[in-house]
Amino acid sequence: MKAIEFAASVKFKAGEEKDWLKGRRWFSAKELKVSKAPSKEHDKRYEEVREIHDGSPNSIFRILVGEYSSGLEKYLTADAIRDWVLAQDRGGLYMPMTAEFLKWTDDRDKVRQLRDAVEACKNITESVRLRSSTESLVENYRRSVAPKPEAAPEPEPEAAPEETEATPPAA
Repeated sequence: MKAIEFAASVKFKAGEEKDWLKGRRWFSAKELKVSKAPSKEHDKRYEEVREIHDGSPNSIFRILVGEYSSGLEKYLTADAIRDWVLAQDRGGLYMPMTAEFLKWTDDRDKVRQLRDAVEACKNITESVRLRSSTESLVENYRRSVAPKPEAAPEPEPEAAPEETEATPPAA
């Protein structure tokens, strides 16, 4: 959520012609920082804020998704952005369903089927995680309330036979 809010806050501000170099800004999606420092121009962690960065869902998506992201990563990121957009109180921000946003299909039925399949997978994964956690907690509880076996009293050590004075052998 923090990353989405950060990406939405990265917006291009057009500078005047004479202050163009001073108005340049750079952002790091990993560090969630925006900087005006000229040293960031050559820092590989930072990208320049350009005209395409306008706080729109497309802009947020471009900032958060890497160039070589998998389809699942793209879908889940776009879905999280869509949830964030729909939760916003401010008007004017709109985002279509995730598969439509990604331009994977225009067929609304296929879009819904994909959404339902992804949600089912997420719910199955969460239920497996919760089941494992519950089993672990029940086992810990069972160990804590189980009666502890009483240690059998140890037998007292037998007394060593008394030593008798031996008479030296006769020579």
